[in-house]
Amino acid sequence: MFEHDSRIAVGVSGGKDSLNLLHILAEIERDYPRAELIAISIDEGIYGYRDEALEYARRACRTLGIEHLVLSFKELYGLTLDEIVDKTACGELKPCTYCGIL
Repeated sequence: MFEHDSRIAVGVSGGKDSLNLLHILAEIERDYPRAELIAISIDEGIYGYRDEALEYARRACRTLGIEHLVLSFKELYGLTLDEIVDKTACGELKPCTYCGIL
């Protein structure tokens, strides 16, 4: 997976699985000094849902010296997931329905 000049992005939610993967990949990356590992997190804009996990991801990246990009639905689509659900509230679809296609 790693080449000597690879740039590898890993999705990091801030949960235990993605944080453990990040730590493992950071260990492997040490054997490839010109390789670059980048963490990417998505902020869906669900009130009270992602803040704590994003903070865990930020701290882990800071500790490991890994660049961390946080992309938000608001920046990408102009609306948070909460706003998308509110605008299309038909009562039949769950928020995961929208998130899965974006």
